Amino acid sequence: MASNTSSGGVGNPALFIAIELNGMNGFTGSLSVTHGQEAGALFFAEGQIVHAETGAETGEDAFRRILAWPTSEYVIHADAVPARRTITRSLDVLLAESRGRRPPARIPDPRGARRRPPARAPGARRHRRSGPEDPGRRGAVLHDADGRPRAPGREAPPRCRR
Repeated sequence: MASNTSSGGVGNPALFIAIELNGMNGFTGSLSVTHGQEAGALFFAEGQIVHAETGAETGEDAFRRILAWPTSEYVIHADAVPARRTITRSLDVLLAESRGRRPPARIPDPRGARRRPPARAPGARRHRRSGPEDPGRRGAVLHDADGRPRAPGREAPPRCRR
C-alpha cells in the first residue's frame, strides 16, 4: 500500500503521476482517494481506467472531480475489481483532456512499445515511385520472368520520348 499527500495548481500532481504510472505499467486494481470529507475510487484494468466513483458521481465526471481535488491522499489496492464499467475512453485521452491538451492523434501500443518500420535488407536502396505527380513519366516497359523487356504484341520495348 502507498499513500501520498500533495497539492498543486491543477489538482494533485502526485496523484496524476500515480495514475499515469499505473497506466504505463498495465496495473489492475484500484486507487482509493480521499480529499477532506470527500472520497472516491479509480479502478484500473490492464492499465486503463474502467470505472471511477465519488459520492453520487460515476464515470468520467467522477474521474474529473477526483483529479481536480487540490490535495488528496490515495491508497493502492492491487487486484480490486469494479462492479461495473463506466469509462470506455482510453487513459491517454482522459489524461490529455485533464491537462487541457488535445488527445493523442494515434492509439498508443498498450505494451508501450513504438512500432518501427521493417528493416531493409543490407544494400537495399529505396526507390522513388513514379506516379501522376511525376511529370517525367512517359511510359512503362514490361519485362518477362527472365528480365528481358517485352511490350504487348512487340518483341522490342517501346521507345520513350522526352
